[in-house]
Amino acid sequence: MGGLWPQERCAAHSGRRFVISGDFRSGSGIPAARVTHGHPRHGHYPVAHRAACYLHARRRCLPLAYRRRAFFGGDPVHDHRRRTFDWAGSHPKRSCALYRPRRKAVAGAADYPGSRLVRRRRASLHFEHLDRGAHRRPCCRCGRAVGPIEEETVEELVIEHLSVPPILEDVSLRIEPGEVLAIVGPSGCGKSTLIHAIAGVVPSTGNIIMGEKIHDLPMHRRPTGTVFQDSVLFPDHDVWDNVAFGLDEVRMTDSQRRDLVDLTLAQLNIRGLAHASPEHLSGGQTQRVALARTLVRRPRILLLDEPLVHVDPTLRVSIQADIIEQARRHRLATLYVTHDVEEACRLGDTMAIMDRGRILQCASPAELYRQPSSVFAARIMGIPNILSAKVNDADGRVAHVEFGRTWLSVPTVQKVNAGRADVVLPPETLELTRAGEGLLAGRIIRSVFARTHMEYELETSIGTLVVTEPETMHPRELGQELGVNFTYCWFIEGSSPTRL
Repeated sequence: MGGLWPQERCAAHSGRRFVISGDFRSGSGIPAARVTHGHPRHGHYPVAHRAACYLHARRRCLPLAYRRRAFFGGDPVHDHRRRTFDWAGSHPKRSCALYRPRRKAVAGAADYPGSRLVRRRRASLHFEHLDRGAHRRPCCRCGRAVGPIEEETVEELVIEHLSVPPILEDVSLRIEPGEVLAIVGPSGCGKSTLIHAIAGVVPSTGNIIMGEKIHDLPMHRRPTGTVFQDSVLFPDHDVWDNVAFGLDEVRMTDSQRRDLVDLTLAQLNIRGLAHASPEHLSGGQTQRVALARTLVRRPRILLLDEPLVHVDPTLRVSIQADIIEQARRHRLATLYVTHDVEEACRLGDTMAIMDRGRILQCASPAELYRQPSSVFAARIMGIPNILSAKVNDADGRVAHVEFGRTWLSVPTVQKVNAGRADVVLPPETLELTRAGEGLLAGRIIRSVFARTHMEYELETSIGTLVVTEPETMHPRELGQELGVNFTYCWFIEGSSPTRL
């Protein structure tokens, strides 16, 4: 027993026993411990262990890749906290395979300086807590406690600040299987928080229903899959192993697991990267791998938090098409968060505009663009022409509107009441004519080539208007005098918020 710390020698006469002792170091959030294995025939030998104590493995605080490895770790320290465990047998089918030392060298052992791989006693170990009546003590920075698993509960956990309004308030959404719901809004409006609440990362009040109420379920038991902006892949595993990691806790045969991973890689067009290292992947390829790792689990709802924000525009369109295809093929209810309105219109069957923790309007992209319910929604949809006016009379087809000192009769498709209103004029609904033939006279003060169309800014008596024309071969000249006709108007009655 030479070389053992005094705290570990207590197991010398205990026969088949384990003593786990170590400190809980701050910084990494993972306890570093020294494990001593006592056996009457083989004597004591230390086992370095870096993964975590058994309680963390049982509660899934760590990736299963750590649990499948032998014990790694650093040097023991003086401030020990010991726990003693019984040996429950060596039969693989009758004991829990939490830690299974292997005869082969495990990849990644060199990543932990001062550690060594234990190759003795190929057996499944089952750790059973002996001190069930003991007072539970904090295990590490994650806040969990050392003690009986069945007694640990968290009740009425609330995160709030009295001087700050709720991040989310009265949010109600409905997503059908196979539907993509895109959420757009400014930074800080609560889009990512909504994703985290559905996934179970942050606590919330209310109901989250996926066939059954799941708001009380922990994150690992919810039928959700999430892909974030910066997906993290395991650098010491190839692409195939990273995708297969999503199935580590799913009961299936090796052949079923292999076939499912290969099928998912083929569906996302990354089968040729199966044996590539993550450090050699581009941003788009990394997000495809992260998406495959999520889809291989076949979740019922797919949560995407701006996954393509760092992807090249040339690859973004193809990945968007893959997302739509996978959502419809597997009938996934998909929630897609983005800042890009064009991306939301391309992906979403339905769009929701969010601001200050509330859903302002939820409809199809075409309806949101043509019939916004507020000035804020019109701004988010990218409509530049929003003018304040006074409606004097309207008959359902023509509205007589006063823009300052200018009186105009404009076409409308809605019934408008007399009073103050905001007039929304999409750029493509304005028509340029020769000078003197339109409702308004204007002069071009700016011209922009936008690939598929030309964009002009005109100075008029009611303000600056933005007009688009599909003709790009013969653009109009700056300073040219033109007439402007209105072909479509949408009125937003009453005062509306304009903050962006």
